[in-house]
Amino acid sequence: MYPLLCRHCTTLILCNRYEQILPGHPKPHEYRFVNMNPYKMQQRCAPSFHKGRIILAADAAHVCNPFGGLGLTGGIADVGSLYDCLLGIHKGLADDSIIEKYSQVRMQIYKDVIDPMSRDNFRRISQQDPDEAGEKDEFFQLCKKAAIDEDFSKEMCMAGLMLRLSSS
Repeated sequence: MYPLLCRHCTTLILCNRYEQILPGHPKPHEYRFVNMNPYKMQQRCAPSFHKGRIILAADAAHVCNPFGGLGLTGGIADVGSLYDCLLGIHKGLADDSIIEKYSQVRMQIYKDVIDPMSRDNFRRISQQDPDEAGEKDEFFQLCKKAAIDEDFSKEMCMAGLMLRLSSS
């Protein structure tokens, strides 16, 4: 968030922010930092989710910024898909090659769905005026519509299945 700032500068920025957002608007002399470790925003995906007897899922396979919960949602979808594969192997309905298919499909979903949505979420909150975003941002307009239109709300929820299912 504040790249290349010294600890002192980062502390000043955080103290100012905490005074703005925390209940009681505490002053810096009313608390002390025990530890601080600024988060580096990143989007990454492993080159494969499967190698030999090792299978990756969730944050071990892909990382995205925390805005929108797509890391968690994608991770849950990974685990659900992996469960299906392992159950198929256990029941004799599939052989070990299905794990490589899991890797290919989940990587493609990350690249085509999760990563672009996650990047859009970050841009949505970092590159527009928060006082105007609710009126100008297309996604926030869709959310408002879903709040008053039950059918549209269901349609939006069903769109989340893209995180679990492949397009093939």
